[in-house]
Amino acid sequence: MDDKEWRTFVTVVDEGNITKAAEKLFVSQPALSYRLRHLEDSVGYSLLLRTTEGIALTPQGEIYYDYCKRMLHDREALEHALTSSTGKIQGTLKIASSINFADYELPALLKSFREQYPDV
Repeated sequence: MDDKEWRTFVTVVDEGNITKAAEKLFVSQPALSYRLRHLEDSVGYSLLLRTTEGIALTPQGEIYYDYCKRMLHDREALEHALTSSTGKIQGTLKIASSINFADYELPALLKSFREQYPDV
């Protein structure tokens, strides 16, 4: 298990629908379904119930979902602690914006930001 599998599973559960999760993860729906079946095979339990309205978690799926969220949080905390120990400003910048702002204003702002903070 790795953080890619954890993120995939959390995204599927959070979206509540495999098709929507596939779009968000930029993969095809069949590819995501295959990954989920492979994940279930590797843990040895059915984690999701597929319904006409979307997906639901099995009891084992609820345990695995909580584990994935905890591991992703712990990994992010570890990365933050390690990068903070250097005293440099570094890390990941997450931005949400409108498409117009992202197309016309954001590139110049990000260029200036990257010049000032090259490790972010």
